[in-house]
Amino acid sequence: MTMSMQMHETLTGMPKFRPLARIAARFAGYRVYRDKMAELELVSDRELDELNITRNDLREIALQAARRREAELLAA
Repeated sequence: MTMSMQMHETLTGMPKFRPLARIAARFAGYRVYRDKMAELELVSDRELDELNITRNDLREIALQAARRREAELLAA
């Protein structure tokens, strides 16, 4: 591995020459985001209040789940 490849991987956390893997991981992440948003939108305001979560937080929660999935796939 060259120095620039090591630097890229260190800075981004992703190998440089895996474009198809990154595309597949991004798509999987989008599916997780979409599914989580659909699931979270079904939760009542009362249940969200009990969990101390606002409707404004739902997008960030879904994005975190999507990013975790992408990272899992890229780490494999």
